[in-house]
Amino acid sequence: MKFCSTCSMPMNKPEDFALKDETSEICCFCSNDDGSIKTCEDIFNGWVNYFMSVLQGYDKDFVEKIVRYNMNTNCPYRQGKNETILEWTMTTPEEFTEVMKHLK
Repeated sequence: MKFCSTCSMPMNKPEDFALKDETSEICCFCSNDDGSIKTCEDIFNGWVNYFMSVLQGYDKDFVEKIVRYNMNTNCPYRQGKNETILEWTMTTPEEFTEVMKHLK
């Protein structure tokens, strides 16, 4: 199994990949229609919206911290890019792990 280099989403089937190209390093949610990578802010906001829709009992501020933690620690493409939206407070590794249990 491959993981998106910009958001760490698992990519298991062709439709998970950008342009349904299984050699792509990015997922369908992190790519524009032409296969290029969306902006960091667009990816960040997409994940915040996703988590807000599937996680019950978490406020937006905490969800943003979850997304920041994930994008800063699990996404090779984002590391070292100094994206302003990712420079704010993050969850702890333990908080992130606990929240991820609710998605399985």
